[in-house]
Parts: sequence; C-alpha cells; structure tokens
Amino acid sequence: MIRLVHILSLLGLMTFSGCLSGTSEDDIDLLPPEISSIAEDIPIAPGYFQEVGAEDNAIPIHFKVTDPSGISQIKLQSHSGFDGHSHGRFANDFSFILFRHYQLLTEENLAGANTFTADGEELMIYLDDRNPEIGTGNILAGPYHFSIQATDLNGNESRYADNSTYHTTLLIQRPYAPQIEYTTTNRNLSQMELSIRKNEANALATDLRFVWIYIENRAGVNPWQEGEVTQEWVFGESNWPHQFRPTSGAPLPSTQELSLQELLSENIQIKDQEVLVVWAEDTAGNISLKRIEF
Repeated sequence: MIRLVHILSLLGLMTFSGCLSGTSEDDIDLLPPEISSIAEDIPIAPGYFQEVGAEDNAIPIHFKVTDPSGISQIKLQSHSGFDGHSHGRFANDFSFILFRHYQLLTEENLAGANTFTADGEELMIYLDDRNPEIGTGNILAGPYHFSIQATDLNGNESRYADNSTYHTTLLIQRPYAPQIEYTTTNRNLSQMELSIRKNEANALATDLRFVWIYIENRAGVNPWQEGEVTQEWVFGESNWPHQFRPTSGAPLPSTQELSLQELLSENIQIKDQEVLVVWAEDTAGNISLKRIEF
C-alpha cells in the first residue's frame, strides 16, 4: 500500500512538472514557416507561369517568410522542367546551357528573425554572365521549375505535398528559340491566327523539330498546377523524354514555319476554364511554350 501511494505521488509530481514546463502536445511547434506575398498589391515573384521576355537578363524575386519561432534557412531553386519531372534528355551535345539557380540563406544571414522580406532589390535570378554557371554562353529557352522553401529554428520545413513550399514554372523565352505568335484568341481554333516559326533573323536559330499542342482544363486546380490535358496533338520528334506525353508524332509539314490550321484540321472549340498550350522545339534543344487563355 505504501509503495502504491509512493508511485501515485511520483505520477502526480510528473504531471505537475509537465504542466509547469509547458510540454503538452498543444505547445509543440509543428508548423513550417509561411511563404507569402509582401503585400496585397505586391504578389510573389516570379509569379505562376511567368513569361520571361526574350531580352530579359534578370528576374526580381519578391516574397515574405514569417515564423513565430524564428527562421533558420530559406532555399531558392530553379532547374529545367523540359521533361516534366523525369530530368532526362535524349541528346547531350547541345551548345546551349541548361539554366540552374541555387541560393541558400542560412541562420547567419537571417539571424533567427521572425520575418524575412525579399523586395526584388537584392535577390535576383540572373540569366547572363552574372550567373557563373552561364558565363558568356546562351541558355536553353524553355520552362524551368522555380521554388522557395523555408525551415524554422525548430526544424519544421515547408513541403511540396501541402503547398507550404512555393513553386511554379518560369517560361524563359529567347530570340533564337522558335517564335510563337498569335493575333486573335478566337475560341474556335479553326479561326485563330497562330504561327510557329524559326527566327531567320537570328544567327543562333535552328530548324523546328517538334510541336506539342494541347488543351488543358484548369477547373478546380491550384494556380501553380497544370490542369488536366483533355486533347493533344504531337508532331515531329522531341529532344526531351517526357512523362506526360509521347515523344514523337506525325511528321512536321515544315521545319521553317507552321500555322495552327496546318496542324489542326478539326473544328475545335475552347470551353470555359480551358487553356490552349503550344510547345515548340528546335533542333538545338530550345523550347518555346505559350499558354493562351480565352
């Protein structure tokens, strides 16, 4: 009986001690830092599917990270999205450079602050010789994935699975890549004026090699996500394996210039919440990607 009383007394002391030390499950920090826009009128940049102009050599970065326990590190990354997420390619002899960006802000830079703001003045993505991985070379045009990931002082890290990591796709355009031009956005594609051509005025331009046209339904998806592909047409042979489409299709009618009417003979009507996507490659591996909303 004495032993039982002693045990119960110990349990009571442990419970009381736990209350004093604040170690209940409710007090444990399990939340990652929040990545958001700086203000309502200053959205996160680069934005979702942001087009980077053919002459742009720097991309400002805007975002805010907050965490009540303090920020340990912030990681910025960008890499090729040419192949979906398989990160492979058929050819390895391209004279152009696959662009990459990696930047790590550590506790040394952040000093455990509860808030960090990037206002586009100091943090930049460089696409020229200011980026040592590019130097004086020319980058491959195309879609590149971009992400912002953050960790707090308790080790909680933002994740892709719950969208607490910010991620999107940059569409980097270049004058030597295939040129996609359109003048109307008629929902009936047989009446839409759109062309894909080699830029003869640029000495680095090469012949058209592959075209992928598809219609994407964005109903019910997050803004960073591609939607469901409802129809697609594939021509030529791609430089890049891709997990979401065939790598070859019908022969290209021309390697110099193409029209939408040449490629799509059907009478196709674009519906609400659908996007027309045109993906064009040249023999040098460059990709031009245009997302057209109606």
